[in-house]
Amino acid sequence: MKTIQIATEQGHFAVQLLGERGDWVVCWPAQFNGYDSMLDFARMLSLQFRVVICDPPAVGQNQHLPYTCTINDLAYYAHRVLQKLQITRCHWIGHGAGGVIGAVLYTTFPERIQTLTLASAPMLSQGRFKLHLAASTAMLASSRLGRHLLASRGTKEIGFADSDERSLISAYLRKTLELITPKNIILMRPLDGASVRRVFDKLRTQPPPMLILCGRYDRIVLPRDQRTVAEITQSHFVDLPCGHLNLLAEPEACAHAFQRFIGMRRQPPQPRRMAA
Repeated sequence: MKTIQIATEQGHFAVQLLGERGDWVVCWPAQFNGYDSMLDFARMLSLQFRVVICDPPAVGQNQHLPYTCTINDLAYYAHRVLQKLQITRCHWIGHGAGGVIGAVLYTTFPERIQTLTLASAPMLSQGRFKLHLAASTAMLASSRLGRHLLASRGTKEIGFADSDERSLISAYLRKTLELITPKNIILMRPLDGASVRRVFDKLRTQPPPMLILCGRYDRIVLPRDQRTVAEITQSHFVDLPCGHLNLLAEPEACAHAFQRFIGMRRQPPQPRRMAA
């Protein structure tokens, strides 16, 4: 895995590169999640593709960048990545807000997005993650016990299939909270719902080939909304036995679903049998 620093107006933006050949695949995590939420999934894809993953602004290696929940600001970083790495065309895989960013790029630069994969992306209604609403959030995030309590609360809100997934998510959230300053935690907000709906209204008129990865126990972006998006855009829909963090909880199943989706796209059309 190789780290690349990309210059932006706000400071350098770090991305990770995996794989040495094949089509470009850009994996973009949700607002509050680091690139490690997609790392196992990305490693599996890197056997076949050149993969880009990153921390969003204010998280992990990019914690020095100002936090933002504005779609255009987030898309700016994504566009700089494509420019710097000279990616003229890619498969975009976005979890949560990362899916919305991919939709923004497609509606702005349709020639650059070959396929769009939305993993629990809030295209119809915004996620219900209310961790930031607690008045004591910043104080809790300043102590180890407080971060444990926040992680437990967040795990319940995210949703999970069983005790193993609950333990995985809780440990991941505790680790993530270690890499985000309390100041940034208290600032965190969902994406603006009106802006997201405008993006979706543009996307639905002429969508790219799309894959929807949905956790059936997702409590943030409801499965019924994700299924509706798939029906409206005539996308390939995959239901997974997990909660909101499907790429973290089910990396192998998600990688298999994506590879199968790409394989279906590459198959030549079957000749139509003519009636005698």
